[in-house]
Amino acid sequence: MAQTNTIYVGNLSWDTDSDTLHDLFKSANLSVTNAEVQYYGNGTRSKGWGLVTFSKSGDVDVAIEKFNESDVDGRKVVVRADRGTTVRSNNFDDAKQDDDEGEVSSNRIFVGNLTWDTTSDDLRNAFSKYGAVSDAEVMTRNDGKSRGWGIVQMDNQDEANEAVDSMDGFAMDGRNIRVEFQKSKPAGARRTRNTRKPRRARDSKLDQDAAPSSSIFVGNLPWSYTNEDLNDMFSKFRPTNADVKIGYDGRSRGYGIVNFSSVDDASAAIDDVNGLDCGGRNVIVRFNRE
Repeated sequence: MAQTNTIYVGNLSWDTDSDTLHDLFKSANLSVTNAEVQYYGNGTRSKGWGLVTFSKSGDVDVAIEKFNESDVDGRKVVVRADRGTTVRSNNFDDAKQDDDEGEVSSNRIFVGNLTWDTTSDDLRNAFSKYGAVSDAEVMTRNDGKSRGWGIVQMDNQDEANEAVDSMDGFAMDGRNIRVEFQKSKPAGARRTRNTRKPRRARDSKLDQDAAPSSSIFVGNLPWSYTNEDLNDMFSKFRPTNADVKIGYDGRSRGYGIVNFSSVDDASAAIDDVNGLDCGGRNVIVRFNRE
């Protein structure tokens, strides 16, 4: 690996900011030139990792030795040399084509239960602490939105084994992800591309965004949430009604509908709340399709 002056710092607390990261490594008299915690697009939520750059390349090894697995804001952080952005390789494209024909590389890992905000770079950074990652891709729908799962390709089988053992059930962006080796299709289930059945029309409809309206859907709610809790979640946008849906057994169905006086208020509520942690769960907020 080429010499680098930058380190990756992972498993950060959501409260750890760039200044904390800078002061941490500066306290060891290291030549910090830049320290930056990475955030999601709106800049309000940490991705749980950051990069620190030094003017002296020798400080990278010192930083790793001194701070790897040290406690920072209550979390045991991961510190390693930054590997930079992974470039998609032809081997990975070939492996994806083989998968369509029922043959799968043993180093291909399925990662499920991802938040809608988790990106391919987030996935790569999470797994690269276990070894070299050939590629990492969060699968998306036709509209570009995440399907909530992705594929990671590791270079080395032993490193892939360690990644699966260590990452299954790991809390990533507030959700416990599901990690396992990608399963091959049974030989009798193989289909060529031109014989693949088309998706049903109703599936395609579900992939489409609902038209903007003054009504929003709020999913992945804690089971204990009441109408009052849901109303409080959006109180600054002045909802006119908040209703947690209840099943026949009298228990919450884990989602609710919130109505506002205008489309603008509903849109602002979606932007503000979608993906936020609510009782240990990342809520899903979108315009109501009903």
